Amino acid sequence: CEKEDIEWIPETLPHHPNALRVRASDKNGNLLHEQTYYSVGGGFVVSQDEVLAGELNTSSSIASIDDSVGHYFTCADDVLRICKEKNISFADIVMQNEKSIHGYTEEEVNFKLDTIWSVMSDAIDRGLRCEEEYLPGKLKVKRRAAKLQKALAGCPKPFSAQAESESQIGLTKNQLRRSHSIHHAMLPGMTWVSVFAMAVSEENAAGNRVVTAPTNGACGIIPAVLKYALQELIPKQFHGIGSQQIRYCETPSRQAPRDFLLTSGLIGMIFKNNASISGAEAGCQGEVGVATSMAAAGLCAIMGGNPSQVERAAEIGMEHSLGLTCDPIGGLVQIPCMERNSVSSNKAVNSASLAILNHEESGHVVSLDKVVQVMKKTGDDMSHKYKETSLGGLALEFNEEEMIKSGYTVNHPAC
Repeated sequence: CEKEDIEWIPETLPHHPNALRVRASDKNGNLLHEQTYYSVGGGFVVSQDEVLAGELNTSSSIASIDDSVGHYFTCADDVLRICKEKNISFADIVMQNEKSIHGYTEEEVNFKLDTIWSVMSDAIDRGLRCEEEYLPGKLKVKRRAAKLQKALAGCPKPFSAQAESESQIGLTKNQLRRSHSIHHAMLPGMTWVSVFAMAVSEENAAGNRVVTAPTNGACGIIPAVLKYALQELIPKQFHGIGSQQIRYCETPSRQAPRDFLLTSGLIGMIFKNNASISGAEAGCQGEVGVATSMAAAGLCAIMGGNPSQVERAAEIGMEHSLGLTCDPIGGLVQIPCMERNSVSSNKAVNSASLAILNHEESGHVVSLDKVVQVMKKTGDDMSHKYKETSLGGLALEFNEEEMIKSGYTVNHPAC
């Protein structure tokens, strides 16, 4: 491929900002074939022909559902209505639709779900075990997940009067011990879910295998929240609130991840069909925001939440992610992306907790469908500088001159 074979054109095509137009010509320059492709987020790529045929999202496949088996929906209100009429859950709807649309058996769907969770869990484990000091790229960002895990597990470096002598740092031994105690007192606030999210995000930044959930830039949140639930919540015999009971206390490692992923996938579908899961189209609210909403819904479901509470958890997760910009420094999915995954995983847990603890339907003022609409409008109004272009925000304000000197072209992002 010659350098002149690729031309960067500073224009936005009408269907999506992430576009690739491919032209094939003969030796005389006569055009033989031309096609335009759009990367619409989450690994989905559609052609211009598919766009014109109305296949930019998955609504067409939903519309083809066999009503005798599956369930047609376009928004959260449809889902809540189906749950109430059929007395089923979000996860049940998706499972039955998988059977109707693709002809899968339940065993086949479960196998696919188990495979997805296995890849997610492996990414967490690799991130926690990795002993490499730095992530790839000229930013020289240090890996932190493995060190954070040791600190959170109660294995910090031992107090050493020799290494940290009074003469070196000007503190008495009592002051050092007090500082050490404060450090431990703060650790519970930095929960396991944060470390899990950081581990996956670091694996993504290193170019290793992750699951787009719903995108690579937001791939740490759903695995982290699910792992946290399996490790910290369900084993402690948490039985939900009131009459809601968990069915996973005996074998949580099998069915809980399946229901979590089915539920979160449904929420992702609602956002993809009615708004966007693309940072280039909606900013980071379309990636980390949607992942937070998805994870909150999944956690609420496996913690015993009813359909209304699951919808509420998803709404809370996005309501407090509205307006998030996508302005990665140097175009790398590292800063602020990795910490944002970590912080937002906690937000997802809080969202699920608030939804499950609130029994008052009157307290739920904003619906999920409303916040999806607002999220889309916010993305439409957002400047292109904050949509994955590295032309504004942190991408410019953080040591721009030094980055340019080191060889970065800040307006050509790698994400």
